[in-house]
Amino acid sequence: MAKKKEINPSEETFSAGGARAVTKFRISDFIMIAVIVILCATCVLPFVHVAAKSISGTAAVMSKSVYFWPKDISFDAFKRVLGDDAMMYSMKFSVIITLLFTALGMLVCTCAAYPLSKKR
Repeated sequence: MAKKKEINPSEETFSAGGARAVTKFRISDFIMIAVIVILCATCVLPFVHVAAKSISGTAAVMSKSVYFWPKDISFDAFKRVLGDDAMMYSMKFSVIITLLFTALGMLVCTCAAYPLSKKR
């Protein structure tokens, strides 16, 4: 009868690909996850706040009672912005400039990356 090898918890275990397998959840893991969640929240929450204000009623926005959930939902602000010819021209111009410089940036990066991808 063959003996089974005993697993020592202090030894690192490796997966089939050679990467270290996660065996314990340490306090450092919790701290790193907490920091990442806080950083993500600082990036996402301002957008949620602006979106909530954009579809809230004028009285709720002026009284500063809108934070992350809209109050008195109204699309009047969008109607005014989309109805203004000068604003629509500005939006179209911004989209054209964004598309143009995105395509130009991709072209330049591709042209710079091509020679770097070749073996010498």
